[in-house]
Order: sequence, then structure tokens, then C-alpha cells
Amino acid sequence: MKQFGHTRKRSRFALFFLVALLIPWTLAGFFMEGEDALDQTVPYLVVLGGGVAGERDQLACQLFAQGQGRLKVLLTGNNVEAFVPDRVAFMRHCGVPDALLKQWPYTANTYDEMLAVRQFLASVPGVHAIVVSDTLHMPRLRYLRDKLGLNDKVLLCQSRLGGRFNAAYLFRVIVFWFREPLAYVYYRLRY
Repeated sequence: MKQFGHTRKRSRFALFFLVALLIPWTLAGFFMEGEDALDQTVPYLVVLGGGVAGERDQLACQLFAQGQGRLKVLLTGNNVEAFVPDRVAFMRHCGVPDALLKQWPYTANTYDEMLAVRQFLASVPGVHAIVVSDTLHMPRLRYLRDKLGLNDKVLLCQSRLGGRFNAAYLFRVIVFWFREPLAYVYYRLRY
């Protein structure tokens, strides 16, 4: 009987420990913002692949309508998202002409995407680009922008999650919410 009480104490301690970790982890998502002010017109828009439900593409459309990205709109990663089956068609629908659309399907992750941005900007000196991604992605992007020496060339613009309330979307948001702090730590250790 004494051993049962000891096991129960361990279970309580494990539960307490799990909750103690889960609460700050959950709250971390509220502190991950960090976009740059857009005080000027920027000739290039880079819309990172991935995302949850096309919020990045929607924000890129809004920025394009405001006069941003008038020389090129670059889409990284695959052309497909779960809720936006064809990103190129989506951008066309927003008024981005085919002549301005370019895809970078060979970028596999955020580091590859930011490396491609650095290489692209090196080929057109003196210009800036706006990199569009989600709010939860901003700490990782800020870190990579600093690490790759792109502070004076890249402005970060964040899309907001929300607007849908079906189960598939909510599941993707929850996974993204909990994955991003881990991804940030991983990138800090790896790069």
C-alpha cells in the first residue's frame, strides 16, 4: 500500500511538471510578434511557403494593392497550401500580373528561403525586400535575418492567424503554435 502512495506522488509531480511547462509554452505564442514598419515602397515581395491557411498570401495581396512588390512577387516553397490549392492562381486573382510572379520551389525550409533571399538581393544591389510570414514565425525570421546580415535589406511583415473556425484549421493553428518555439530553439542551435 505504501508503494501505491509513492506512485501517486510521482504521478502528481509529473502532472504538475507538465502543466508548469505547458502554461509558459502556450503563452509564448502571444509574445512572438515583431514586424517592421513599412515607411517606404519596397520593390520586392517574398511570400514564404508553408503557413496555416493562406494568411501569408492574403497579406501579400494587400501589400501589392498598397503598391509594394511592383518589380517582383516571389513565392517560396511548393505552390500548394492546405487551404490554398494554387498560390500562383491566388496571387493572379489579387491582380499580380504573371510577369511579376516567380516561384522558388527548391527552398525546403526557412533557412533555405532566407538564403535564397540573400542571394537574390546580392544580384540586385541597393534594393530591399519585404518577407511575408506568420506572426509565430517572426522570431525565427528575425534571428535568420540577423545571422545572414540582411538587417538593412529585408523588412519583415507578419500575417495574422484567424478567421476560420473549422476543426482542420484549428488543429493546424494549434500544431503551428506549439511547433514554432521548438523550431526557434532548433534554428538557434543549428545555424
